[in-house]
Amino acid sequence: MNKLFYFYYLLFFILISPLGQATAQTNKSTDNEMLKAGFSSFETPTIGLELVNSSQTAAKLKAAKTSFDFTPNDRLENRAGNGYYHLGDINLRVRSIGQSEWIAFSSAEKRQAVEKIEPNNASVLAAASLKSMLPKDFPLELKRFWQKKDDHLVLRFQLKNTADGEVEIGALGIPMIFNNNIDRKSLDEAHAENVFFDPYIGGDAGYLQVARLNGQDEVLLVLPWKKSPFEAYRPLLDDPTRRGITFEGFHEWMILSKAYADNEWKESEQWNEPTSKILAPGESYEVGLEFVLASEIRSIEETLLQHQQPVAVGVPGYILPMDVEGKLFIKHNSKVKSISVEPSRALKVKAVNTTPNAWIEYAVSAKKWGRARVEIEYADGKKQSINYKVIKPESEVVADNGNFLTTEQWYENDDDLFGRSPSVITYDYDVKRKVLEDSRAWICGLSDEGGAGAWLNAVMKQFVQPDPAQVEQLELFVNNTMWGGIQYSEGENKYGVRKSMFYYEPDSVPAGTYSDTINYNTWAAWSKKDAESVGRSYNYPHVAAAHWVMYRLGRNYEGLVKQRSWQWYLEHAYHTAIAMVEQAPHYAQFGQMEGTIFLLVLNDLKAEGMDEMAKQLETAMKVRASHWASLNYPFGSEMPWDSTGQEEVYMWSRYFGFDQKALVTLNAILAYMPTVPHWAYNGNARRYWDFLYGGKYSRIERMIHHYGSALNAIPVLHEYKLQPDDFYLLRVGYGGMMGALSNITQDGFAPCASHSFPSSLWNDGISGDYGPGYFGYAVNSSSYLTKHDEFGWLSFGANISEKKDLVNMEITSASKSRVFIAPEKLWITLDAGSIRSLNYNPKTGDVQVTLEKGNDFTPKAYVHVESFGSDNANFDVENITKNERGLYETKLDNKPVTFTITRK
Repeated sequence: MNKLFYFYYLLFFILISPLGQATAQTNKSTDNEMLKAGFSSFETPTIGLELVNSSQTAAKLKAAKTSFDFTPNDRLENRAGNGYYHLGDINLRVRSIGQSEWIAFSSAEKRQAVEKIEPNNASVLAAASLKSMLPKDFPLELKRFWQKKDDHLVLRFQLKNTADGEVEIGALGIPMIFNNNIDRKSLDEAHAENVFFDPYIGGDAGYLQVARLNGQDEVLLVLPWKKSPFEAYRPLLDDPTRRGITFEGFHEWMILSKAYADNEWKESEQWNEPTSKILAPGESYEVGLEFVLASEIRSIEETLLQHQQPVAVGVPGYILPMDVEGKLFIKHNSKVKSISVEPSRALKVKAVNTTPNAWIEYAVSAKKWGRARVEIEYADGKKQSINYKVIKPESEVVADNGNFLTTEQWYENDDDLFGRSPSVITYDYDVKRKVLEDSRAWICGLSDEGGAGAWLNAVMKQFVQPDPAQVEQLELFVNNTMWGGIQYSEGENKYGVRKSMFYYEPDSVPAGTYSDTINYNTWAAWSKKDAESVGRSYNYPHVAAAHWVMYRLGRNYEGLVKQRSWQWYLEHAYHTAIAMVEQAPHYAQFGQMEGTIFLLVLNDLKAEGMDEMAKQLETAMKVRASHWASLNYPFGSEMPWDSTGQEEVYMWSRYFGFDQKALVTLNAILAYMPTVPHWAYNGNARRYWDFLYGGKYSRIERMIHHYGSALNAIPVLHEYKLQPDDFYLLRVGYGGMMGALSNITQDGFAPCASHSFPSSLWNDGISGDYGPGYFGYAVNSSSYLTKHDEFGWLSFGANISEKKDLVNMEITSASKSRVFIAPEKLWITLDAGSIRSLNYNPKTGDVQVTLEKGNDFTPKAYVHVESFGSDNANFDVENITKNERGLYETKLDNKPVTFTITRK
């Protein structure tokens, strides 16, 4: 049954994908003439290059130190025919001035042997004229050069106007062909041989980072040579290599993009202003890219500076709430000439300081909701773009989202044939209506990530920001639709979680139940029997999270939860976790998205003295963690490789002391989760197939802040709290956490993700599988205070000010219930109540905490104070005392309460 389920997932992909892009295998080329002339090898001190003699495209690009090859050389024989892109190819669109139509050229389209040019200086390794491949009436002469620059490699092109009149180059792209195809590889093979690459689409400061899947060793950086800005990032959908769940596809670095922006992309606002280049008769134009190596992921920015590239560090990132005082640190070996913002009033940017090592500090404040671009021009002529996303204050975003979920997405229909009422259900924002039918049963079936996403989002919102009316609605859902519906309440499958409430079985329901406009002729239109299956483990964490949130609300607040006792909810969270390993054992062997919930349940069972349940749950989870510890890279799922199970693998590995496995997992996360000066990619954990399963527009495409971002932020930020000197982790983790809020609309709708193709840089149309990402945000919503060696005192999720010996934090996070003071490794969390502000004295270590006043359902605050990662009580708390549960407890009246934490 489980193997059949995986087969159907692949079959679904084949049925809905464009012809030729169905699976991630490579169509074998029938013509290997390209390779018959052999290869030539060249060396630089850091990078080795092997070229195909006939095309002078790269067959290998290897790190000299480790001999690791960044290219897909293992598939070269199968990709040697026409249409397959290789490193060294070029794409163009040109036209003579006065013409309206563009002439397209691709060096990959029809392979011909290039004409070798003898190098005229020692730095040139290989050179060729591409004349043999150009159309007869093509108005440009085109030459390509591979050359050595200092210790590294350069690929450059020379274009010359050979026409009698001016020629406009409207598109110029250089394909980035690296070894990201993991089709038919084991996880061990993929982590040893393959790479992921992430763009910083930042103009002259842009770069591409190419990291090994294991997150280890050198990182290849592709940089602009001279004036070759990273203007756009175009997917190469015409490459015959089949895209799928094991192959995202290739992209190209676009130096010029106006010809696309005026045509295929005209409905979409681009990351940068699209440009073209006009050449006078006889005029030449040179562009190119440099290939350099950073010693490891955390040294990328240091390497950029060594190669005279501008570097930007945004705090708290590039998703900026309107109430947060952001900072931007810029360093370049040339002075800043000007700074502008587009739209002009979206952000306010002001220089305020210069650090000891010549970083310029800017204060950045958000003024207008939506996308914004900071453009920096330097005295040396370089132009850098930094893309921000301005959002409302976190608390407002969360409130808007909760309101939208419990109004527009709230579904009540006593006559619903599938038992889905009442619930929070999937929503189509394009047409402004609930999704009650879909060919993928789970989307409208309240289970799977794609169907549970809406109600999981609504439930987790209450953990961050409880609202009595919304809690009342959701308790109705939990006790009338989830328990006894989504989750079996009796019989042999008790506590099991079904795959979907919706199903397609026209012979068993009244005529007219199903729309004739939806194609139900697909495996995904599950029968009733298939929908009732409890064998998919990934459905269980959603249900466990709902029980757990109701437990927390019932235990720590007054009058919010009314239908059941807090004990009932905690016990049912436990039973859901046990049911997963007993009723869905095959997929339970993998890490689950939101699997952190089981650790949270375990911690609360222990805290409540439910020792037998805690023991049983801990035993069951250790079996799973021990299995992961026995594997080199335990990162599979229903898919051959995935980026969601790492969250749970890391958390349990740390819990059970499998620290080496936790670090292997962390490194793997950092390989696909970068920090770059662009809100869409900063902290964006790689996801590229879930538009098929949880989105409206089904295609293979890099997703902008899908749920992987906030889920992977859980282990990254956990590790940061263990290693508070590792500022890189804080930047990555916080960027991923905030990614969960970045796509929420002004009225509170949360889409599954946003699209990255330049033709459609906008939100997907349905809520789909957004919920797991919000889970990641909810359990991670925290504020951080740290002192950086260069930048000084910094805060994430708060605004800070310094006065004499004190650092003051005014909390801006939505939860206002968790704060980490990095110099002390002090972790302050509240089970109920909110933190207004803190005053920290770095000399004494004293922290004065001010709580917000109470309300009708929050008469008391319950506070945890701990040294993160240590069982030792390193702090004393003055003015409040511990209760029988071991929590610091204080009454909340109609005025703020203050207490002090001191070092022991």
